[in-house]
Amino acid sequence: SSGINAEYGDSYMYQSVGHNVVKSLETSLGIKLYRGTTSGVAVAQDLAYTDTPDDEVEDLYHLLSRVKSETGCTAVCSGAIFSTYQKNRVERVCERLGLVSIAPLWQRDQDPLLAEMIESGFTIRIIKVASIGLGREH
Repeated sequence: SSGINAEYGDSYMYQSVGHNVVKSLETSLGIKLYRGTTSGVAVAQDLAYTDTPDDEVEDLYHLLSRVKSETGCTAVCSGAIFSTYQKNRVERVCERLGLVSIAPLWQRDQDPLLAEMIESGFTIRIIKVASIGLGREH
């Protein structure tokens, strides 16, 4: 398991709200948690990602490179559902590291997915909503 310590409010790539509770997963799940820091700066903002020094995606590259080196992992599983921007970046990092990118939720219809999560016993809390075009009135 890995995480990026994003102290920044509006990363294009990483969920920053609630990142401070991720560390508790290590104890709860009994697994080693790998964490890194990020610049929080999206230098390359095109939908397709080109390797770009100082971009926040490179922080993920360095973290996953370390995880692969220490564990021998062969794949990365992400929770991307609809963000092509994020999925493309995870896939590019995986490609560079020779890892398989797995996105089992990719383009799932959100209503049945939410119902499935609730039926499975998930407790769901919305902690942040972010999207182009949403204003305070939404």
